[in-house]
Amino acid sequence: LLTFHNMYETEFEQTLDLTQPPANRSILPQSLVVNGDRREVLLNGKPLRLSGKDAELLIVLYENRGKAISYDEIRRRVWPERPPSPQTNVPDVGNDEITSLVYRLRKRLGQHGNLIVTIPRYGYMLDL
Repeated sequence: LLTFHNMYETEFEQTLDLTQPPANRSILPQSLVVNGDRREVLLNGKPLRLSGKDAELLIVLYENRGKAISYDEIRRRVWPERPPSPQTNVPDVGNDEITSLVYRLRKRLGQHGNLIVTIPRYGYMLDL
């Protein structure tokens, strides 16, 4: 069972049941719960400690699940404290820093890490 809770939903708590996998994905034996309001991630019912940036990236990807998120949007949402680059007017964060953050998040999520899909030359997507 893969469960996510969206921090922007107001009246309804969304639970996504993936016990019947799509044809191209096997059943994931672990349970993953993301609660954006509480900035909490549970893996198999146990808290998964994520850094602030790891948690923020996971929340951004979940809020936009199934949609490609650009590098610039990730920069804006995950590093709002960084000064903007004069050329792009988005926070001055290199693609290598984003790639490293995604790598760490995938490792922390274990078998669920493969749900974070790279969109070449554009960004990332949570494939749900």
